[in-house]
Order: sequence, then structure tokens, then C-alpha cells
Amino acid sequence: MTAGYKAVELTQNHVEDAEVTKAKLEARGLIASGAHIGLAALRQKQPWVLEGSKLLGLHHVFMPAHSVEERVGNASDWASRGRELGLLARWMRSQGVRLGYHNHDWEFRPLADGSLPITHIFENAGDSLFLELDIAWAVRAGASPSTWLKRYSDRLLAVHVKDVVPEGQKADEGGWADVGSGIIDWERFKDEALKAGAQWLVVEHDNSKDPAASIKASLGYLKTLESA
Repeated sequence: MTAGYKAVELTQNHVEDAEVTKAKLEARGLIASGAHIGLAALRQKQPWVLEGSKLLGLHHVFMPAHSVEERVGNASDWASRGRELGLLARWMRSQGVRLGYHNHDWEFRPLADGSLPITHIFENAGDSLFLELDIAWAVRAGASPSTWLKRYSDRLLAVHVKDVVPEGQKADEGGWADVGSGIIDWERFKDEALKAGAQWLVVEHDNSKDPAASIKASLGYLKTLESA
């Protein structure tokens, strides 16, 4: 079932079994928009990442999150993480695959000196590291998605499209919601994301009780924006 989608974003296990994944995509008439690849694999299995990317026709992959131990620290720690990602991104770009960074909320939480991890990452990575902005996570951190869409419009490859509800609601789904049923102004941010250069709008729900119904409802809502 494709539910009206033309592409899907993969996770690392899909790339690990690239031949099987490719066959499944072709059987459903889908292409892969990109993939999330963990930092350990990017550090230690670069040939494997490139081989899987080539087989699946991936032009970019995203590092989805640092380990729990690496989500803390000071400005220097985050600058070091940015430099590492920059080195990986430059090498991968030389091999024909762009590397991007996917955020959560902690990158927008001020450090002791008032600076933000997201800023240290991109200021130290150089221009080869791209961005997949997860707008809902930014909203959860109290950040302005508009600000970051504009600031990194030259690096934006994709945007995660999902919704959140007021605190205390939908606790059984982690406070996440189908796109259009929460508090995020997707009519605004969809337009801003496309104007900022996003190549992909990736529908997501972090903890849906009914994934099939969720992706259908989210796409249905986004289609109403196209006709508005």
C-alpha cells in the first residue's frame, strides 16, 4: 500500500538489506527520497553506506541523532561534533552522496553560555553538511521554524512534516498527531519550506497507534493545502 505517496524515506535497516529494499520499492512503484544512517555506521562503514546508497539511487542520507551520551556538553563539545560531521560530509560528497543532519529538540535548547547546539554544528561543519529540519521537534523546543528555514535555506534538503498537540493530550502517542490535526500551522510552514528550497516534505508520526491510517490522513490534509 502506498496510500498515494510517490517516495519513502528509508531507515538504516532498509539500506543494510538494499537489494531486498530495492525490490520492494519497485514492486510498489516507489522511490527512496533519502535514508537515515546512524553515526556509528557513518564512522565505521562508509563503503557499505555508499554501496547501499548507489544501489537504491540515494543522493543524500541523514544522520538522525547523536547517542544519548553525545547529546550533552558545552559549546566546544558541539563544535567538535560539527567538525566531525563536516569531515564526513565532505568525503561523502566527493563520492556523490550528500550528508545531512536531522534535528530533534535538544539542538535548540540553550547551553550554559546561551548559545545553541544547532548553531555550533553548522558553523563548524562547513558548507558540505546539509539539513533535514524536523519542524515539530523545533516547535517542541520553543524554536521558530521560520527562523531556521531562512537561516539554513542554502543547506535545506528536506523537512519532516508531522504535528503535535497541546501538552497532556494524546499521551499514548507521545503527544504527536497526524498532520493537520495538531497545533502546527502547516499551511504556513509547508509554503515556507518549499520557498526555502526543501526538495522533500517527509510525512512522519513518531508513535502512531495506526500508521496506515495516519499516513493516509496526513497526506489527505496536505492535499487540501494544494487546492486552497
